Amino acid sequence: MDRWIQDFLESYPSGAIGLFGVGLDTVFERNDNGLSTWFEFDFPDVIALRETCFTPDSRRHLIAGSILETGWIDRVKSTAEGPWLFQAAGLLMYLQPEQVKQLFRILADHFPGSTFLFDGCSQFAKKNSVRWEATIRTTSAKYHWAIDDPRDITTWDERIKVTDVRYMLDHHRHQWRWGTRFWSRILPKLRKAYHINRAHLAP
Repeated sequence: MDRWIQDFLESYPSGAIGLFGVGLDTVFERNDNGLSTWFEFDFPDVIALRETCFTPDSRRHLIAGSILETGWIDRVKSTAEGPWLFQAAGLLMYLQPEQVKQLFRILADHFPGSTFLFDGCSQFAKKNSVRWEATIRTTSAKYHWAIDDPRDITTWDERIKVTDVRYMLDHHRHQWRWGTRFWSRILPKLRKAYHINRAHLAP
């Protein structure tokens, strides 16, 4: 996702970037070019924690609340003109399927021409999440949304074009355990369990 953000900023140095469910991510620190405008979205308690952990910047705006409640739209549009890139990293699988569709509709309706970066998991990964994911196994969190082929999202709305699909297990393979590297080569379901995607929302 960082590479896609950097591509965006090379094309639009003064563009605007919205980070949904930002948590304590350091996307701004890794990618800011000194010209772009950033919006970091999360629930109020998370935003309060971010305020204690990160250095304020006039181009960096914290927004507390649900991204599915559209009150934030006027605020960000009055602050930045775009072009727009949005990112949802480690978020969509925790939403209900209809909520995921709702978020795509919000972006398509209010930010035509924008780019949306998002990750997700397959049905196979969702079924095995308790066994694989410590964050699921040790908390009350659950995966609710899964999709085997992210390109199927284009059937939801003709304005949505999924332009790039990458599989996590294809990248940085030296960091994975030997068994994971081995089995992901011979089991397509494992190799394609988690994906990272780029979509364009046509005007």
